Amino acid sequence: MTHEEFSHLLDTHGSNWPRWPDPLRLEAQALLAESSDARALYEETRRLDSTLDQWRPAPAGDRLKASILERTVGLPQQPFRTPMRMTARWNAPTLARIALFAGLFLLGIALGSNESLFIAGHKNETHLDSLLRDSLFAEEWIP
Repeated sequence: MTHEEFSHLLDTHGSNWPRWPDPLRLEAQALLAESSDARALYEETRRLDSTLDQWRPAPAGDRLKASILERTVGLPQQPFRTPMRMTARWNAPTLARIALFAGLFLLGIALGSNESLFIAGHKNETHLDSLLRDSLFAEEWIP
């Protein structure tokens, strides 16, 4: 493992060894044993991690809360969307489109299941009409 790889891995995983993948951890520890530069870099990262682990944000004060509330005055309010309100989009035109799509889908299946419609010799309108009537309204399609 090179010093650049080690530095990148310290930036990625920090100084906490359990966060490191096992094979990389073993290589990094071997580099630490032989390189004083790697030990110095590891120690610097360990101090930074320790400082970051101890940092706690200060609770929001009354001035900050008041400032946030002042900025929201006059903004347009949007109603909270509950699952019941989200179903309001299922209006009549939407349901009609879904029904039309489903009908066309079923018609495509019905027409596609009868290969005789696409044979070149069947140009007789009466024959096609009877084929359509038989395939669309056959007893197996009736629930």
